[in-house]
Order: sequence, then C-alpha cells, then structure tokens
Amino acid sequence: MDEIFVSGSWGSGAVSAFGATVTSWRPGGDEWLFVAGDAQPGPGASEHAGIPLCAPWFGVGQGDWMPPHKHGLVRLVQWDVVDVVELDDEARVRLAVDAARFAGLPGADRYPADLAFSLEIRFGRRLEYALTVLSPSQGFAMDHGLHPYFAVSDLSTVSLDGLEGVAFRDYAQDGATGVSDAPVRFGHHIDRVYDDAPALILRDGDRALRLNAEGAGSSIVWSPGVESGPATGGLAGDEWRRFVCVEYGNVQGQATLLKPGVPHTLRMTATVD
Repeated sequence: MDEIFVSGSWGSGAVSAFGATVTSWRPGGDEWLFVAGDAQPGPGASEHAGIPLCAPWFGVGQGDWMPPHKHGLVRLVQWDVVDVVELDDEARVRLAVDAARFAGLPGADRYPADLAFSLEIRFGRRLEYALTVLSPSQGFAMDHGLHPYFAVSDLSTVSLDGLEGVAFRDYAQDGATGVSDAPVRFGHHIDRVYDDAPALILRDGDRALRLNAEGAGSSIVWSPGVESGPATGGLAGDEWRRFVCVEYGNVQGQATLLKPGVPHTLRMTATVD
C-alpha cells in the first residue's frame, strides 16, 4: 500500500507510505498542503511536498560530522501501514518503521540499531500529526522535526502571527540572530530557527490556520524566495510563491534528549480558523 486515501464528511486526505509523507489535507474541500509539480515519492525525488518528516537529524544536523544529505533517514524509506480507520467526521492513519529499514543508508550507523518510530495522523477539520520515537537500549540527543509545506494563494497575502519577541537565527542571513516585534511577512528568502514553539496563526488572505505543538522546543520558518537561487531547486516557475513552511521540532540547542526505553512524542495540530 503506497498511497493511502481517506475521506468523509470532513473532506479528504492522502498519505504516502514512502517516507510517511502526508500529501493532501482538504478539510471542507479546500487544499492546505502544497506539492511541487515534479514531486514523486521515492529516493532522490523532490522534497517540496506535503508534510515530510525530519529525523534523526534536521537540516545538516549538528556535531562533528557532515551528514550525507539533509533531514535524516526516515523520509527515505518505506513505512509499514499499521491501520487505517475512516469515520464520517474523521480518519486515522498509523504507520511505523524501525532502524532495520534504513540500516544500510549512509549515516545510519551513528544511531541506535533498535531505534523505532511510529506516526499517527488524524484527519478532519483539524489535522493532528504525532511522531513518537523510542530508543530501547541507548539514550542520545536527537534533532527532529515536522516540515509542513502549507499551500497559500500568494506570498504577498501571507503573514504568520505568534513569533513576536522570540529569538531566532536566520540562515538566509548567514545565521544572524534577531528578534522581531511584528508578524512574519514573506516574499523574500527566510530560513529561521526560533527558540520556542508557541501557538501560531498562518493568515492567507481571507483564510487562516491555527497551529499548535506539544513536545516541541523549536519553530522553523522557511520560504526560499526567488532571490535564493539554488534553494528553489525542484520548483518550477513561480511555485515558490505558493507555499510557506511553518514547522515544529526540536533542533540545535533544543534537541531532544532521548532516555533509554522512554518514548518521546512530537505533536502538531493544524486547525482551520
């Protein structure tokens, strides 16, 4: 089962079992996730699609090594479908994968051999997305994140409320630190990691999405901007104007300290306002 489709009176959604990537969420028929025109699930495919997972590292990670690729291992393998439940007012999809599935990939040998991941996605007027990580035998510090590509009508109409007063590093500005007292506006290259994970409101013209997280210490905001050149790789024409990434996770100084045998859950909810 590679592509999972669910629907009900609430709307419809889809998940790719490859990488456990949500590719569609249409509450009330209105699509909230962006998928690039050339995106195809599979090794080496475009990453600009839906809600990819990033683990056990985020971006280029941290520490004394250079990872072979961005954003970890779990998005590069097929996940097992545990179950799919469809009700009239919501649907649930559960998937799981363990370290044996990605053991042969570059970088996997740096992580516990019994590392396990499970994902529960609840579709409805609210999207709930919960990633649980368990390392039975060994504790370690893990970067991980949920990387939604939210579809917008045009970046010129978009703003993000809730990060006012929160310190960030902007890697579009060579990692410069800053704090802003205004909502985030788009249209230029933004690549910010914020040191908190507050409730947020993504506004797109006359529609809005409320975002919340549990088990998160970081917020990440990314928009490539036309001037960012290679950052728009895999995007055609003006596709960069039709999405913004607003993410929750535990990265850099907020990395999760996993204890042996103690699961950690990172949960995000997105609610149509």
